Amino acid sequence: VPITIYCSPCFSVYIVRQKTSFRFVALPVQNFFPCVILRVEDYSDVPTFLYSSVSKIYLIAVFPFSCLQSCLATKTLGGVLRCDPEVMKPSAKTPDDVNQVRPADINVIAAMGDSITASFINYDDDPYNVYPGNSYVIGGDETLEKHISVANILRVFNPSIVGMSHGTGYDNTVFNVAVSGRTSMDIPRQAEELIHRMKARGVRLRDDWKLISIFIGTNDLGELRCYSKEVREIYKTKLEEGISLLRSNLNRTIVSIVSMWNPELTIDARSLIEEGWAFFYFTCFMSKIRFHFVAYELQNERRFDHKDFTVVVQGFMDDIKDAFRNKSGEYDKSFYASDVFHLSKYGNAVVGKFLWNNLIEPVDQKTTKADLGNDDFPIKCPSKVCLYVFYTPCLK
Repeated sequence: VPITIYCSPCFSVYIVRQKTSFRFVALPVQNFFPCVILRVEDYSDVPTFLYSSVSKIYLIAVFPFSCLQSCLATKTLGGVLRCDPEVMKPSAKTPDDVNQVRPADINVIAAMGDSITASFINYDDDPYNVYPGNSYVIGGDETLEKHISVANILRVFNPSIVGMSHGTGYDNTVFNVAVSGRTSMDIPRQAEELIHRMKARGVRLRDDWKLISIFIGTNDLGELRCYSKEVREIYKTKLEEGISLLRSNLNRTIVSIVSMWNPELTIDARSLIEEGWAFFYFTCFMSKIRFHFVAYELQNERRFDHKDFTVVVQGFMDDIKDAFRNKSGEYDKSFYASDVFHLSKYGNAVVGKFLWNNLIEPVDQKTTKADLGNDDFPIKCPSKVCLYVFYTPCLK
């Protein structure tokens, strides 16, 4: 009798036993175990066979461990924002100065980048899908109490904020123009696409304050390219081209660049967790460092700075040099999607919380080693002393 392994990531399976005239529906796979071994007598046409009253199917084993990550992917992290009502208010008059922008003044949120920002496979182990509604920066499928994202936090300050991405796939990404698999070469195109979408949706390009997040570079660090000195210059050039397009077309804009994470956190996570050593760290570490410096160069050169436009780096994971560990100090795969590289829904929520906390810290006082594994770490409120900070330090 042949045996086949049938892995179904996210739909119910009908189990038919003709001899006993017994039919039942298995639990939805995303809530149970996605991989089961089915013993079959005829599986020449599996789709027909699964619903056939002729064939016999015997569920003989379930292997939860091998597919546990798919079940963990539904885990997330919600939060609450308990701030003084005074810091929650928008400015009495829309500010002209980028250094006087309160969180409630932000009317538009947007994002550019690769599969990390597009939220690739973060929900149910579908190897071909993205879940932008869960994105750490711009996801808006749920409330803050159910899932943390920068967008969900800003929505508490300003319920009218626009740009949040929703659902599955690329059909309702709104102002999330990140695309899986892309490198920095795609940033100028993404900038053009974002400007086009904003115009098409009636954003007041000159009047609305916009927060645009960029995270790119993971695919630039592919193993075949990590030794190339030219890649670093291409990376910087393409970021400059993209930001220049934004600067030429958008007023009242804060461009927030999330600096490249150390390879151990994502690229080397699987080898660290399963093998105890980091392969990519040794082969491409210097390339990552060069990319890391590019983000700070773009900030510190202040080439793009204007009264109503700026570039700021969020380096809250600059000094994290290990795979994700939970509060107990143990490696924890729940932070990752099934490939132990991309972020799970929970991982997106964790990153979203600490990205927000970094955003409202003065530029010379930003956290560089977020306590990612501490779920109890609070979502920060803007300081009463320094209500306006998104970029420059507050002067006391």
